[in-house]
Amino acid sequence: MHLRSLLIRLDGITAGDYLTWVRDPEPLALQNGLLSVVISAEPLGELVNIEFVWAVQPPTTPGDVAVAAGFALTPEVVEIHTAGYVPRRRCKPPQAERKEVTECPYSTASGSSLNR
Repeated sequence: MHLRSLLIRLDGITAGDYLTWVRDPEPLALQNGLLSVVISAEPLGELVNIEFVWAVQPPTTPGDVAVAAGFALTPEVVEIHTAGYVPRRRCKPPQAERKEVTECPYSTASGSSLNR
């Protein structure tokens, strides 16, 4: 038996949508040596982890493995890696710190606050 693991990074589609609408649930490889496929992903995430068990020697490139097992390489598939790859975390830009203002710092000439 041959084990292969892939990590697919998506952009523009969630992992849940990709697995529901793009992935072929019954790929031809199931009749040609693919014994099992185990998928893990956060439905709203961008990463899909896939583990394959093959009875025969699997295709050599990650893209060929994915396609043979029913994972289409659509434009939304922006990266594909074999086992051992550790994805970089995408940093979110820092949010501007919001300060709560309880009183208006400006006042009219008569001294009353503009805060209503």
